[in-house]
Amino acid sequence: MTVGPHTDPNKSTITGIAAHICGAKDGAKSPRYDKNQTSDERKSIDNGIWLCHDCSDMVDKDEKYYPATLLRQWKKTHEEFIKTLQTKGFASTLELLKPTTIEIDLSKQLLNFFDDRRILYDLYEKEVPSHGLRSVLAIRAELTNIKKQLGEATSLYLKIEQMLAACKKFHNELNHIDLDQLRCDSKNPDWIKFVTTLSELRKVFGIHIAELSNKYKIKISADLQQILPTTT
Repeated sequence: MTVGPHTDPNKSTITGIAAHICGAKDGAKSPRYDKNQTSDERKSIDNGIWLCHDCSDMVDKDEKYYPATLLRQWKKTHEEFIKTLQTKGFASTLELLKPTTIEIDLSKQLLNFFDDRRILYDLYEKEVPSHGLRSVLAIRAELTNIKKQLGEATSLYLKIEQMLAACKKFHNELNHIDLDQLRCDSKNPDWIKFVTTLSELRKVFGIHIAELSNKYKIKISADLQQILPTTT
């Protein structure tokens, strides 16, 4: 909803912006720049997405969290929704926005599973890195299992995709470290790397756990509340 009425009947209030999916210019200020694109491809509507100003700013400040593939999925999902709206009418299309029973049930299942995974909230100094990695792999397996039960256009499916990406990043970042021998040591660069990488994982999961809790009115345990984003 990026276009609304204005006090002047001859005007409208527009809060959206046309944004590039892959940046138009090479450099740090051009997120998701693709050197393999031609000039015409960068200017093409296929490389554009309409976003609200807040989302446009958000996706450009964290391009790794919002890759081009995800933005294209957003665009595809929204265009399919609008097409349905045009062909089936407003009342019918509104039903598509309502979460299905299975989506709610799977969200509850997922949050209950997270509640039993101390890697997501326990004190860093209590972690045994090798056990932590196995726990993250178990989380990845559960996410993959739930993902198979969802349609690609559901919001839970997209959240699972991003949580899976966070699990993959956790594994890749620590792949070169001997986690079996690693223990808490604030002076050890490998331990610092482990804590930093785990902190990033918890941040991603905290965002999605909070959103699932708010959307589906699911109560979160005190343990999981520790990794939810803080509000000011």
